[in-house]
Amino acid sequence: MTIIEGMASREGEQVPFKHPISIKENPKVIDWLTLTKKEMRTSLAEWLTEAVEELNLFYLNETLDTII
Repeated sequence: MTIIEGMASREGEQVPFKHPISIKENPKVIDWLTLTKKEMRTSLAEWLTEAVEELNLFYLNETLDTII
């Protein structure tokens, strides 16, 4: 296994990374751990942004449907 593709909790929740981390390209432990920490934050922020955008579209469509 040379790629870190996401994170998982003990409860079974899984979050895939938007940009997987290559251990082969970053062989030093401190490097791939630092990249993993950054990617955890970045991926969560990007997933949250996408979810909010989708919710906004959903609620906008609901509002438009009730007006028409």
